[in-house]
Amino acid sequence: MGLLLSFLPLLFSTIRLARYNVLALNEGHKPDYVGLPAPAAATILASLVVLHSHINSAILLRLMIVMTPLVSLAMVSHLHYEGIPRFSIKGGLVNSIKLFMMLIALICVFIWPELTYCTFMLTYFASGPIKFLMQLISGAEESIDASGLDESIVLEPPAEEPAV
Repeated sequence: MGLLLSFLPLLFSTIRLARYNVLALNEGHKPDYVGLPAPAAATILASLVVLHSHINSAILLRLMIVMTPLVSLAMVSHLHYEGIPRFSIKGGLVNSIKLFMMLIALICVFIWPELTYCTFMLTYFASGPIKFLMQLISGAEESIDASGLDESIVLEPPAEEPAV
């Protein structure tokens, strides 16, 4: 079982990288990723190992057993993950916020390396499903609004037919 579990990230990262190359060739490079990037997946699993070596908890071992297939499946999913921000202030507000968050994360990694590293990587991992759920909820609200009754339409009873 352990051998199969350890093979999953390799198998799914191969599929992920092949899909990325095909999409990049057909559509060009985009600012976000479809599926969890393979380096991020490896970093998530490595951060769990580093945290386990620091804390040595049985709960972390169980978490690694659960996270390995989840991270592997996230690589081949259609969840959208944010890309790395451009290192430019002229990139707009969203890019500036990403750069600021990246700077905060880097400072925290130097202060509390084991805990911060794992926390930020698990947050990045969760951002894909969270973004999907937010789009699903907002899409459901839009479909409810679109199917709502238009108050300007007045229903009139059918006209009576003249008697012959």
